[in-house]
Amino acid sequence: MTILRKKDELQFPSLFANIRYRENQGLLIFLACTSSNVERFLIKRIKDEFHDQYRILTIPVQSSDYSPLNRADFLQPDEKALYIFNAFPFEDYFQSPENYTDAIDKLLSSLNMNRDIIPEKKLKCIFICPGEIEDQIALKAADFYHFKTFSASFTDDAGFHRKIADFEKGGQKEKDKIKFLETRLKEAEKEEDIGSIHFQLGETCYKISDNEKALYHWQKAKSFYEKLKDQRNLGADLGNIGLVYEDMGDLESALKYLSQALEIDKRIGYLQGEANQLGNIGLVYKAMGDLESALKYLSQALEIDKKIGYLQGEANQLGNIGLVNKDMGDLESALKS
Repeated sequence: MTILRKKDELQFPSLFANIRYRENQGLLIFLACTSSNVERFLIKRIKDEFHDQYRILTIPVQSSDYSPLNRADFLQPDEKALYIFNAFPFEDYFQSPENYTDAIDKLLSSLNMNRDIIPEKKLKCIFICPGEIEDQIALKAADFYHFKTFSASFTDDAGFHRKIADFEKGGQKEKDKIKFLETRLKEAEKEEDIGSIHFQLGETCYKISDNEKALYHWQKAKSFYEKLKDQRNLGADLGNIGLVYEDMGDLESALKYLSQALEIDKRIGYLQGEANQLGNIGLVYKAMGDLESALKYLSQALEIDKKIGYLQGEANQLGNIGLVNKDMGDLESALKS
Protein backbone atom coordinates (compact mmCIF):
# COMPACT_ATOMS: atom_id res chain seq x y z
CA MET A 1 0.00 0.00 0.00
CA THR A 2 1.33 3.42 -0.98
CA ILE A 3 1.15 6.08 1.72
CA LEU A 4 2.19 9.64 0.90
CA ARG A 5 3.76 12.12 3.25
CA LYS A 6 1.15 14.24 4.99
CA LYS A 7 2.37 17.44 3.35
CA ASP A 8 2.00 15.81 -0.08
CA GLU A 9 -1.58 14.78 0.65
CA LEU A 10 -2.34 18.47 1.22
CA GLN A 11 -1.55 19.17 -2.44
CA PHE A 12 -4.52 17.20 -3.79
CA PRO A 13 -7.19 19.94 -3.27
CA SER A 14 -5.14 22.42 -5.35
CA LEU A 15 -4.42 19.76 -7.98
CA PHE A 16 -8.08 18.81 -8.28
CA ALA A 17 -9.21 22.45 -8.36
CA ASN A 18 -6.84 23.23 -11.23
CA ILE A 19 -8.22 20.31 -13.22
CA ARG A 20 -11.89 20.85 -12.38
CA TYR A 21 -12.13 24.53 -13.22
CA ARG A 22 -10.27 24.51 -16.56
CA GLU A 23 -12.85 22.42 -18.39
CA ASN A 24 -12.97 24.76 -21.39
CA GLN A 25 -9.26 25.59 -21.51
CA GLY A 26 -5.94 23.90 -22.19
CA LEU A 27 -4.40 22.21 -19.17
CA LEU A 28 -0.78 21.21 -18.56
CA ILE A 29 0.16 19.78 -15.17
CA PHE A 30 3.44 18.23 -14.01
CA LEU A 31 3.44 15.75 -11.14
CA ALA A 32 6.93 14.79 -10.00
CA CYS A 33 7.37 11.55 -8.09
CA THR A 34 10.02 8.98 -7.23
CA SER A 35 8.64 5.56 -8.07
CA SER A 36 6.14 3.59 -10.14
CA ASN A 37 4.13 2.87 -6.98
CA VAL A 38 3.58 6.58 -6.38
CA GLU A 39 2.72 7.08 -10.04
CA ARG A 40 0.05 4.36 -9.90
CA PHE A 41 -1.33 5.88 -6.70
CA LEU A 42 -1.59 9.34 -8.31
CA ILE A 43 -3.37 7.97 -11.38
CA LYS A 44 -5.86 6.12 -9.16
CA ARG A 45 -6.60 9.28 -7.16
CA ILE A 46 -7.15 11.27 -10.36
CA LYS A 47 -9.40 8.57 -11.84
CA ASP A 48 -11.43 8.32 -8.64
CA GLU A 49 -11.93 12.08 -8.59
CA PHE A 50 -12.69 12.73 -12.26
CA HIS A 51 -14.17 9.54 -13.72
CA ASP A 52 -17.55 11.27 -14.07
CA GLN A 53 -16.12 14.43 -15.68
CA TYR A 54 -13.45 13.17 -18.09
CA ARG A 55 -12.55 10.12 -20.12
CA ILE A 56 -9.13 9.43 -18.62
CA LEU A 57 -6.54 8.07 -21.06
CA THR A 58 -3.05 6.96 -20.06
CA ILE A 59 -0.25 7.31 -22.63
CA PRO A 60 3.15 5.68 -21.97
CA VAL A 61 6.03 8.14 -22.17
CA GLN A 62 8.48 5.33 -22.85
CA SER A 63 7.50 4.89 -26.50
CA SER A 64 10.24 4.09 -28.99
CA ASP A 65 10.73 7.70 -30.04
CA TYR A 66 9.77 9.34 -26.72
CA SER A 67 7.44 11.66 -28.63
CA PRO A 68 4.05 11.23 -26.94
CA LEU A 69 2.54 14.39 -28.43
CA ASN A 70 3.03 13.03 -31.94
CA ARG A 71 0.39 10.36 -31.42
CA ALA A 72 -2.62 10.17 -33.70
CA ASP A 73 -4.85 10.77 -30.66
CA PHE A 74 -4.09 14.48 -30.91
CA LEU A 75 -5.06 14.99 -34.55
CA GLN A 76 -8.69 15.17 -33.40
CA PRO A 77 -8.43 15.19 -29.60
CA ASP A 78 -11.35 14.32 -27.38
CA GLU A 79 -12.44 17.48 -25.53
CA LYS A 80 -13.76 15.28 -22.73
CA ALA A 81 -10.47 13.41 -22.34
CA LEU A 82 -7.84 13.92 -19.66
CA TYR A 83 -4.53 12.58 -20.99
CA ILE A 84 -2.04 11.23 -18.44
CA PHE A 85 1.50 10.64 -19.70
CA ASN A 86 2.80 7.85 -17.50
CA ALA A 87 4.85 4.63 -17.33
CA PHE A 88 8.15 6.46 -16.93
CA PRO A 89 10.84 3.86 -16.00
CA PHE A 90 11.56 5.45 -12.61
CA GLU A 91 13.70 2.77 -10.98
CA ASP A 92 15.86 2.17 -14.06
CA TYR A 93 16.26 5.89 -14.60
CA PHE A 94 17.38 6.60 -11.04
CA GLN A 95 19.91 3.76 -11.18
CA SER A 96 21.40 4.71 -14.58
CA PRO A 97 20.21 8.15 -15.76
CA GLU A 98 23.02 8.29 -18.32
CA ASN A 99 21.28 5.50 -20.28
CA TYR A 100 18.33 7.77 -20.94
CA THR A 101 20.17 10.85 -22.26
CA ASP A 102 19.28 10.29 -25.93
CA ALA A 103 15.69 9.37 -25.15
CA ILE A 104 15.20 12.44 -22.96
CA ASP A 105 16.71 14.68 -25.65
CA LYS A 106 14.17 13.25 -28.13
CA LEU A 107 11.37 13.92 -25.67
CA LEU A 108 12.51 17.54 -25.17
CA SER A 109 12.77 18.05 -28.93
CA SER A 110 9.28 16.63 -29.40
CA LEU A 111 7.82 18.93 -26.75
CA ASN A 112 9.48 21.97 -28.33
CA MET A 113 8.11 21.06 -31.77
CA ASN A 114 4.60 20.60 -30.40
CA ARG A 115 4.58 23.47 -27.94
CA ASP A 116 1.39 25.11 -29.29
CA ILE A 117 -0.76 21.99 -29.24
CA ILE A 118 -1.96 22.47 -25.63
CA PRO A 119 -3.64 25.89 -26.05
CA GLU A 120 -4.65 25.47 -29.70
CA LYS A 121 -6.51 22.18 -29.20
CA LYS A 122 -7.38 22.84 -25.55
CA LEU A 123 -5.72 19.59 -24.54
CA LYS A 124 -5.83 18.51 -20.93
CA CYS A 125 -2.52 16.83 -20.17
CA ILE A 126 -0.81 15.59 -17.02
CA PHE A 127 2.85 14.57 -17.15
CA ILE A 128 4.06 12.24 -14.38
CA CYS A 129 7.84 12.05 -14.27
CA PRO A 130 10.86 12.46 -11.95
CA GLY A 131 11.50 16.00 -10.72
CA GLU A 132 14.82 16.00 -12.58
CA ILE A 133 13.01 15.48 -15.88
CA GLU A 134 10.60 18.32 -15.13
CA ASP A 135 13.64 20.52 -14.45
CA GLN A 136 15.08 19.64 -17.86
CA ILE A 137 11.74 20.31 -19.58
CA ALA A 138 11.55 23.70 -17.85
CA LEU A 139 15.08 24.51 -19.00
CA LYS A 140 15.29 22.97 -22.47
CA ALA A 141 11.64 23.00 -23.57
CA ALA A 142 10.78 26.31 -21.95
CA ASP A 143 8.22 27.35 -24.58
CA PHE A 144 6.26 24.17 -23.91
CA TYR A 145 6.67 24.46 -20.12
CA HIS A 146 5.39 28.03 -20.35
CA PHE A 147 1.86 26.63 -20.65
CA LYS A 148 2.16 24.84 -17.29
CA THR A 149 -0.95 25.24 -15.14
CA PHE A 150 0.19 23.53 -11.95
CA SER A 151 2.97 21.31 -10.63
CA ALA A 152 3.53 19.32 -7.44
CA SER A 153 5.88 16.68 -6.06
CA PHE A 154 4.83 13.46 -4.33
CA THR A 155 6.84 10.96 -2.28
CA ASP A 156 5.79 7.78 -0.48
CA ASP A 157 7.02 6.84 2.97
CA ALA A 158 8.95 3.70 2.02
CA GLY A 159 11.98 2.91 -0.09
CA PHE A 160 12.64 6.09 -2.03
CA HIS A 161 11.02 8.10 0.76
CA ARG A 162 13.95 7.44 3.10
CA LYS A 163 16.35 8.70 0.45
CA ILE A 164 14.29 11.80 -0.27
CA ALA A 165 13.81 12.52 3.44
CA ASP A 166 17.59 12.50 3.89
CA PHE A 167 17.96 14.82 0.92
CA GLU A 168 15.38 17.24 2.26
CA LYS A 169 16.88 17.24 5.72
CA GLY A 170 20.07 18.79 4.41
CA GLY A 171 18.61 20.52 1.39
CA GLN A 172 20.50 17.99 -0.71
CA LYS A 173 17.90 17.85 -3.47
CA GLU A 174 18.21 21.60 -4.01
CA LYS A 175 22.02 21.46 -3.79
CA ASP A 176 22.09 18.80 -6.49
CA LYS A 177 19.87 20.99 -8.64
CA ILE A 178 22.20 23.96 -8.10
CA LYS A 179 25.16 21.87 -9.31
CA PHE A 180 23.20 20.80 -12.38
CA LEU A 181 22.19 24.39 -13.18
CA GLU A 182 25.72 25.73 -12.60
CA THR A 183 27.00 23.19 -15.12
CA ARG A 184 24.32 24.25 -17.60
CA LEU A 185 25.23 27.90 -17.01
CA LYS A 186 28.82 27.24 -18.13
CA GLU A 187 27.55 25.55 -21.30
CA ALA A 188 24.85 28.10 -22.18
CA GLU A 189 25.50 30.48 -25.06
CA LYS A 190 22.20 32.23 -25.77
CA GLU A 191 21.41 35.21 -23.57
CA GLU A 192 17.84 34.03 -22.97
CA ASP A 193 19.19 30.67 -21.71
CA ILE A 194 21.70 32.35 -19.42
CA GLY A 195 19.01 34.60 -17.98
CA SER A 196 16.68 31.63 -17.45
CA ILE A 197 19.37 29.61 -15.66
CA HIS A 198 20.23 32.52 -13.35
CA PHE A 199 16.51 32.86 -12.59
CA GLN A 200 16.23 29.15 -11.69
CA LEU A 201 19.40 29.31 -9.60
CA GLY A 202 17.85 32.21 -7.70
CA GLU A 203 14.71 30.15 -7.06
CA THR A 204 16.67 27.14 -5.84
CA CYS A 205 18.99 29.16 -3.59
CA TYR A 206 15.93 30.89 -2.13
CA LYS A 207 14.41 27.50 -1.27
CA ILE A 208 17.40 26.67 0.94
CA SER A 209 17.35 30.18 2.47
CA ASP A 210 20.60 31.27 0.82
CA ASN A 211 19.28 34.79 0.32
CA GLU A 212 22.59 36.32 -0.74
CA LYS A 213 23.09 33.88 -3.61
CA ALA A 214 19.41 34.09 -4.56
CA LEU A 215 19.74 37.87 -4.76
CA TYR A 216 22.94 37.57 -6.82
CA HIS A 217 21.38 35.27 -9.39
CA TRP A 218 18.10 37.19 -9.64
CA GLN A 219 20.00 40.45 -10.13
CA LYS A 220 21.98 38.72 -12.89
CA ALA A 221 18.75 37.48 -14.48
CA LYS A 222 17.35 41.01 -14.22
CA SER A 223 20.16 42.43 -16.36
CA PHE A 224 19.53 39.84 -19.10
CA TYR A 225 15.75 40.32 -19.06
CA GLU A 226 16.20 44.09 -19.31
CA LYS A 227 18.59 43.69 -22.23
CA LEU A 228 16.23 41.25 -23.99
CA LYS A 229 13.19 43.45 -23.21
CA ASP A 230 11.52 40.35 -21.71
CA GLN A 231 8.90 42.13 -19.64
CA ARG A 232 7.04 39.01 -18.41
CA ASN A 233 10.12 37.41 -16.88
CA LEU A 234 11.50 40.76 -15.73
CA GLY A 235 8.32 41.32 -13.70
CA ALA A 236 8.60 37.89 -12.06
CA ASP A 237 12.29 38.47 -11.36
CA LEU A 238 11.74 41.88 -9.76
CA GLY A 239 8.99 40.39 -7.60
CA ASN A 240 11.35 37.68 -6.40
CA ILE A 241 14.05 40.22 -5.58
CA GLY A 242 11.42 42.04 -3.51
CA LEU A 243 10.68 38.83 -1.59
CA VAL A 244 14.38 38.34 -0.79
CA TYR A 245 14.64 41.87 0.59
CA GLU A 246 11.50 41.23 2.65
CA ASP A 247 13.11 38.10 4.12
CA MET A 248 16.27 40.11 4.87
CA GLY A 249 14.21 42.71 6.73
CA ASP A 250 14.83 45.51 4.20
CA LEU A 251 11.16 46.38 3.75
CA GLU A 252 11.75 49.63 1.88
CA SER A 253 13.76 47.83 -0.82
CA ALA A 254 11.18 45.04 -0.87
CA LEU A 255 8.44 47.58 -1.53
CA LYS A 256 10.52 49.26 -4.25
CA TYR A 257 11.08 46.05 -6.27
CA LEU A 258 7.58 44.68 -5.74
CA SER A 259 6.11 47.98 -6.93
CA GLN A 260 8.29 47.86 -10.06
CA ALA A 261 7.10 44.31 -10.70
CA LEU A 262 3.48 45.39 -10.23
CA GLU A 263 3.92 48.23 -12.70
CA ILE A 264 5.25 45.84 -15.37
CA ASP A 265 2.52 43.22 -14.82
CA LYS A 266 -0.14 45.93 -15.10
CA ARG A 267 1.42 47.28 -18.28
CA ILE A 268 1.57 43.90 -20.04
CA GLY A 269 -1.83 42.79 -18.72
CA TYR A 270 -0.56 39.81 -16.75
CA LEU A 271 -3.34 39.55 -14.18
CA GLN A 272 -2.03 36.63 -12.13
CA GLY A 273 1.34 38.37 -11.77
CA GLU A 274 -0.46 41.58 -10.81
CA ALA A 275 -2.40 39.74 -8.11
CA ASN A 276 0.78 38.10 -6.78
CA GLN A 277 2.59 41.44 -6.52
CA LEU A 278 -0.40 43.16 -4.90
CA GLY A 279 -0.63 40.37 -2.33
CA ASN A 280 3.09 40.51 -1.56
CA ILE A 281 3.00 44.31 -1.26
CA GLY A 282 0.12 43.90 1.18
CA LEU A 283 2.25 41.54 3.30
CA VAL A 284 5.13 44.03 3.32
CA TYR A 285 2.79 46.75 4.57
CA LYS A 286 1.55 44.31 7.21
CA ALA A 287 5.16 43.79 8.33
CA MET A 288 5.58 47.59 8.43
CA GLY A 289 2.52 47.87 10.66
CA ASP A 290 0.52 49.80 8.04
CA LEU A 291 -2.54 47.56 8.30
CA GLU A 292 -4.89 49.79 6.30
CA SER A 293 -2.55 49.73 3.29
CA ALA A 294 -2.06 46.00 3.77
CA LEU A 295 -5.82 45.42 3.66
CA LYS A 296 -6.16 47.65 0.59
CA TYR A 297 -3.56 45.75 -1.46
CA LEU A 298 -4.66 42.30 -0.33
CA SER A 299 -8.26 43.14 -1.22
CA GLN A 300 -7.19 44.26 -4.70
CA ALA A 301 -5.26 41.00 -5.12
CA LEU A 302 -8.31 39.00 -4.01
CA GLU A 303 -10.51 40.79 -6.51
CA ILE A 304 -8.18 39.86 -9.40
CA ASP A 305 -7.78 36.25 -8.26
CA LYS A 306 -11.57 35.91 -8.18
CA LYS A 307 -11.83 37.48 -11.63
CA ILE A 308 -9.37 35.04 -13.24
CA GLY A 309 -10.56 32.03 -11.21
CA TYR A 310 -7.20 31.42 -9.52
CA LEU A 311 -8.42 29.48 -6.48
CA GLN A 312 -5.05 28.99 -4.81
CA GLY A 313 -4.36 32.73 -4.97
CA GLU A 314 -7.87 33.50 -3.74
CA ALA A 315 -7.35 31.21 -0.74
CA ASN A 316 -3.99 32.82 0.03
CA GLN A 317 -5.40 36.35 -0.09
CA LEU A 318 -8.39 35.43 2.08
CA GLY A 319 -6.10 33.87 4.68
CA ASN A 320 -3.85 36.93 4.76
CA ILE A 321 -6.81 39.33 4.92
CA GLY A 322 -8.04 37.34 7.91
CA LEU A 323 -4.67 37.80 9.64
CA VAL A 324 -4.70 41.55 8.98
CA ASN A 325 -8.24 41.86 10.33
CA LYS A 326 -7.12 39.94 13.41
CA ASP A 327 -4.20 42.36 13.91
CA MET A 328 -6.69 45.24 13.58
CA GLY A 329 -8.82 43.68 16.32
CA ASP A 330 -11.71 42.94 13.95
CA LEU A 331 -12.16 39.30 14.93
CA GLU A 332 -15.57 38.98 13.28
CA SER A 333 -14.16 39.98 9.88
CA ALA A 334 -11.12 37.77 10.49
CA LEU A 335 -13.38 34.75 10.98
CA LYS A 336 -15.33 35.55 7.79
CA SER A 337 -12.09 35.68 5.78
